[in-house]
Parts: sequence; C-alpha cells; structure tokens
Amino acid sequence: MYSPDIKYEDFLRAERQKYPELDPEKLDRIKDLASANEKLPPINSDAHFDEHKAYEMLVNYYKVRKQLPHIFTPSDPTEEELNKMFDVMSHSILYTENEDKGIRYLYTQFKITNAKHFKFADQAKYYFLMVKCLLVEYGTFDGVVVVWNLVGLNYWHLRKIKIFYRNQIIRLLNLIQDNAPLRIKECHILNSGAVTLYAYAKVKYILNKEFRKKIHFHRPKSAEIFKFVHKDIMPMDFEGGCGLSHSEQSETTLELMKSLRDRYMPGDILSSDDKDQDENQDEDDDEEVLLIV
Repeated sequence: MYSPDIKYEDFLRAERQKYPELDPEKLDRIKDLASANEKLPPINSDAHFDEHKAYEMLVNYYKVRKQLPHIFTPSDPTEEELNKMFDVMSHSILYTENEDKGIRYLYTQFKITNAKHFKFADQAKYYFLMVKCLLVEYGTFDGVVVVWNLVGLNYWHLRKIKIFYRNQIIRLLNLIQDNAPLRIKECHILNSGAVTLYAYAKVKYILNKEFRKKIHFHRPKSAEIFKFVHKDIMPMDFEGGCGLSHSEQSETTLELMKSLRDRYMPGDILSSDDKDQDENQDEDDDEEVLLIV
C-alpha cells in the first residue's frame, strides 16, 4: 500500500520492481501521444505494456466517461452520498495477503433487496470510485477478479435499470470490456437464477467473445467459486466462506474510499455545455471533443 504523500519517482521505482516493463521511456512515449491533454492517467495494464494500445484505451475510456454523466459526474460522490449508497449494497475490496503483485478481488452483494431503494446509477458511481481507490492504493497488479453475489435480485431491479437507456448500457459495457483502467481476469455471478440469466441474455450480444469467456455463472449453493476465490477471503455470509462478513469488508472499503476520494485522480471537469448535454444523446457521437484531465 502507498502513502498519499509518496513522490512520483518513488512510486514508479516501486512499481517497476513489480513490472520491469514499466520503463520511463514507454511512459514518456505515452505522454507524447497524449500531449494535447493536460494530465495523463496511469498506464492501463490490460494494454500489456504496449504504449500505443494504452493511449488508445485511455482516450476511449475518458470519451465513454464523458458520454455517461449519470455515472461519471464532475466530482466524486460526497461522503453523505457514499453513506446512502453504502446502505443499499455492499461493495468490497477483499483482503488478500499478497500486497505487492498478483490478483485483487472485488465483491458485491445486496444489503437491502427491496428494489425501491435501488438506484443503478448511484451504485455504478460507488463501484467505479472503489475501482479508482483500488488503483490508487495498490498501484499496478496482474488483474482483478470480480464477484457479484446476486442473491435477492428480482425483476423489479431490472425494471429500474431500464430507465438507464439502451445507448448508455452499450457504452458502459463497452467501457468495461474494452477500455477499463485495469485488467479484468474473471467475472463470477453467484446465486444466478432465472432473473440473472434473463438479464444476461439481454446484453450478451454487446459483449465480445473474449469477454464472454471470462464470465462464470454459479447456481445457488454451488461451491464452484472456491476454485477461483480462496475460502479465506470469501465473506462468511456465503456458505463455505471463512473471511470477514461482507458488511465488515465493505465498511473497511468505504473508509478507504472516503480517505482517497478526490485525491490523485479527481472527477472529470466538464464545461457548461457538457453539463447541459441531453442524456438521450445519439450513440454515434464520434465528433465529440474529448477532454481528459
């Protein structure tokens, strides 16, 4: 873990001990490619240290962020907003003893299953802030395993997601599968049933073949997840898990998020024209000017 006050040179030196491919010359070449932009986010590990691919993913990532004002607001959620989101769903960075390099694990589960309390855009904001804090806290690592325990999901949740228009869903899924700021190794859907499979059928066509291979569905009471996630870190709420409860782990994650929000990577700064942009814009928006900060 890094101190918030660490100098960039010390950060880069520590990261290169994990990944020698992160040499300064490659970073300089990315900076040259992004010279028209004011700041450069961290290199994307899913680019496999290819600076041209990293730059392309960086540009696409920020372009999609700008097209999704529901989720990527001009600044990170306030602490009050985080607390309200926290009350509905549990999002956690699962603790692992490997603090230097390797796989990180993200876990999600409903706290309140009544769909009237569920707001998709709010939970997505929370989730992406958690990802941001994961990157700030741990730097580079081999990849992330995503675990969604969807016990309690019902058709009312899906109906509420429908207000998040089709074009925005397509953009969000394209961001996740092609331009995410980290390497997604696997996605595990626990307690998947008819509602889960119905929802997946609606979006499957958007996902490319390689990303679909990463998605694993686990039926209720299935222990297959332990082939991918060790019992010692899986929350005890899931049968067979020996880790801290998902509530405890989400509390620890929330404290990390509060301490790191708006630090290093502040939310996008949008012009007044951007803020007034219609939420129902056309999905073909290639002429839009990209602003990276």
